Amino acid sequence: QNIVKAAQKVIMVNDFNEPSTSKSRRETKSMREAGTMPRILACADSDAEALKVVSTIQQMISEQKLIAERGDTAAILYRTNAQSRVIEEACVRENLRYLIRGNAGTFYSRREIQDCLCFIKLIYNGRDEASFNRAVKTPPRGIGPTTLSDFKSFCDSLPIEMSL
Repeated sequence: QNIVKAAQKVIMVNDFNEPSTSKSRRETKSMREAGTMPRILACADSDAEALKVVSTIQQMISEQKLIAERGDTAAILYRTNAQSRVIEEACVRENLRYLIRGNAGTFYSRREIQDCLCFIKLIYNGRDEASFNRAVKTPPRGIGPTTLSDFKSFCDSLPIEMSL
């Protein structure tokens, strides 16, 4: 209930400091009792913020305020998907199990990240055919299966060993 109230206060004023006109946002209600009051913390940067959040959850686990076997969970809410990467990395670094809900999914499963990673994999290993195929198709270049097959045949026919 306290978290919902705090979120409503943030939502009630949009980016232009004008009252929100969304009636559905004003009528949001909590399904649970009051609970703990949200805290506002000032951190040096996003990495420090993520580490503070993760260490707070770990402290709650060690103090048995959160018990997984009992079904207890903690939620980390953030305003933009860009914030998910540092939080996800902090969870991985500190060995804290997590699940991301919403449209974005995990940072590393996003299409644009996978596209960038395929280029890095291809630079590291020029024989990575899956990465090559993804790199050729992203962004679309009009290179179809026939052209790819012809290119691979050309590489195979060369007297020197070519990547791919």
